[in-house]
Amino acid sequence: MEATTGTAVGAMETAVREAMEQETQGIAPGIAQGTTIMESVMEPVDRVRANTSAEVNRQIDRETDVHVRAYAQMGGEEIARRIHELDREWDMERILETNASALALTGVFFGLLGSKKWLIISGAVLAFLFQHASQGWCPPVPLLRRLGVRTRKEIDQEKYALKALRGDFALNESLPIAEAALQSVKY
Repeated sequence: MEATTGTAVGAMETAVREAMEQETQGIAPGIAQGTTIMESVMEPVDRVRANTSAEVNRQIDRETDVHVRAYAQMGGEEIARRIHELDREWDMERILETNASALALTGVFFGLLGSKKWLIISGAVLAFLFQHASQGWCPPVPLLRRLGVRTRKEIDQEKYALKALRGDFALNESLPIAEAALQSVKY
């Protein structure tokens, strides 16, 4: 059974790689030449990532790769500890929602007790929150991304790579363990 699972995973990885090669050569319909499948799939789903500079996205991806490769050298306890940390890590949505509600409540509080001009803060914050909900971007996003704040999907990518390292999933045995774990969540 284990060999069958490994063969199925290997066949799936091969099929995905072939599709990616075809689409980067302009063969895949509806995908611009030079665009990867992940980019074409993630754009409508992960709007924060789509509205973040490629340089910042690459930096965040590199940090995830470094973490996974480092934990590939560690034992199960360290990996479990890191997975627990990732479960508690605040993602972009949570940070924006918390900051927006705190600022909006502050504006309302000072607007009721002092000058009505404070209500402008609440209005601006709510407009930014609406913009983020509809477009995946608002003024704080570029700063937060540069500070390394990740989306839930990016956090989960590291988490599932670590679970693969721990042995929770079948991996391609022809690759080094860290590389197989990273590929299992990227493709």
